[in-house]
Amino acid sequence: MIKIAFFDIDGTLLKMGCKEPTDKTVKALNSLHQNGILLCMATGRGYLSIPKFKDITFDVLLTFNGSYVMAGEKIIFSNPLNNNDKHKIIQNLNKMNRAAAISNEHFIVTNGTDEHLEEYFKFGNKTLTIADNFDELCKEDIYQIMCACRKEEYAQILQGTENTQITAWWDKAADIIPLNCGKGNAVNADGLIIQ
Repeated sequence: MIKIAFFDIDGTLLKMGCKEPTDKTVKALNSLHQNGILLCMATGRGYLSIPKFKDITFDVLLTFNGSYVMAGEKIIFSNPLNNNDKHKIIQNLNKMNRAAAISNEHFIVTNGTDEHLEEYFKFGNKTLTIADNFDELCKEDIYQIMCACRKEEYAQILQGTENTQITAWWDKAADIIPLNCGKGNAVNADGLIIQ
């Protein structure tokens, strides 16, 4: 018996570039819900970038590629980036003259901008916010770092880290998350609320 259904946002719930799901998608999701199946939005987007859809209620939000999971108002899984790795990655990106965007459940900010990072944010209908207090905000728990980069730069970005990985679906930018995270690992880590 199916108890929960997982849906990515971009290219699944939403056609690329769209802000609302189709009527057919809304009907299908509501049909699942009415049949007692929990709905989980599973995405690489950060918690603050989750779209709210009219007439659809998601029971679970699996965000930051699985680093932060909420069921209703309850946090059921939280795995921020390793503190040493976080600072090393930002240092590496600075040496590469790359802007870094950091995100947690309270903010999404960057220490600069570049064309591809701006374009990456536009996929999620967001604009970059450059923070004057970026270094101070870096001291908080961060679930994801985003940057513009190419695959051949991954090793340079992660140089000196031990507990971090890169995940990417676009060839011009990437998300940097904890090594033991990812959507599938988050589901397995918390048994995803099927109690």
